[in-house]
Amino acid sequence: MNNYEMHRIAVGEKYPAMSDINSDGAVLELCRKSIQPTLLVGLSNIRDVELDAFNSENPIRVGLFNPDEKTIFVIFRFGNVLELDAPFNVGAIDPDDLEILKLAHSETRILLSIILVERTTDIVKNLRVCTFSPFFTRQLTSAIRRQMKYFDPVIKAAHKQAIEKYSVTDMVKSVQFHKCGI
Repeated sequence: MNNYEMHRIAVGEKYPAMSDINSDGAVLELCRKSIQPTLLVGLSNIRDVELDAFNSENPIRVGLFNPDEKTIFVIFRFGNVLELDAPFNVGAIDPDDLEILKLAHSETRILLSIILVERTTDIVKNLRVCTFSPFFTRQLTSAIRRQMKYFDPVIKAAHKQAIEKYSVTDMVKSVQFHKCGI
């Protein structure tokens, strides 16, 4: 059972935990009992075109870059403007807080909250939710289960090697994107 800790977050207000992101980029929170699935995006000096990419009229697409069992990057495409890679490390989650999604049936989806924050001010610029397709939910869950064989330092080293070997453009070119719902 999930026991999510709820925080009030509103567009135009300061985000309470911006220290979660050390630089421009995205942090993906999954598989935790204490936090609902969330993508926290922090960007400095957000341009209008980037802000527009997060609007609900623009589709969100998601893909999995998983070159080996240790390495998981979830690639997000917002509209046709912005692409972000979000590494995922199941080994960094406290075992008491770990909860792998149970795929109750073939149409199970992950519901993801997305928070866009201006890093220079820590002000929330946009809030959005989406659902991963059932296929992508199964694909990601399977990759996470395979990654569970490894410990945090091994996964971090694999992510570091992948970042040195592949650019975000390389990752984007190699993934199959799936349109998110909502």
